[in-house]
Amino acid sequence: MRKIIVTTLAVTILGVGGVPVLGSISDGPMLLGTAAAQSTSNVTIQNSAYSPTSVTVEKGTTVTWTNRDSTPHTVTADSGSGPNSGQLKNGQSYSYTFAQAGTFAYHCTLHPQMKATAIVKEAAAPAPAPAPQTPAPSAGGANQPQQPSAPAPTGGRGAGPPVAAGPVETGGGSTTGLEHVTALVAGILSLSSAGVLAVKARHEQAAELAKK
Repeated sequence: MRKIIVTTLAVTILGVGGVPVLGSISDGPMLLGTAAAQSTSNVTIQNSAYSPTSVTVEKGTTVTWTNRDSTPHTVTADSGSGPNSGQLKNGQSYSYTFAQAGTFAYHCTLHPQMKATAIVKEAAAPAPAPAPQTPAPSAGGANQPQQPSAPAPTGGRGAGPPVAAGPVETGGGSTTGLEHVTALVAGILSLSSAGVLAVKARHEQAAELAKK
């Protein structure tokens, strides 16, 4: 197999805010070194166009452009701050690490109609870990046994002290008073019966005497 001779031209460019970033051109596969630990994005140059024409990445992302056309192209920032590849021949690639957030418009200096944009956003902050849930202690303390709950009152009456058993009132009196009245009535009836019998006996005796 024929060995592929890789020639790399490293170009140091001052990025936005004076932060140096590294761009490089290579024929064939690229060795990104420390950039391999960062996220990457790829753009293809083909049919005199960048594909995709717009990429959205996070700060610290390395974007790689690869020329698939037979004619050379460039990746050149519009404002002078950003990628600047120089001429890329067929099969050559260029990588640029965006160290600052912002919108970077770029074009091909050989074909001004070729335009594209890289949108760089701040890296998303990791979501905070949820706080552990601690159960709330009971009102009587953690070590105090819970008291059994009292049964719910029935019959529509509210809870209250126990009521002592006693005679059931009826019509303003008590059971004991009713017994006295009943006994009194029974006695009166007994006396009445005895009186009727006594009167009847006297009448019979008088009749007997009259007959004699």
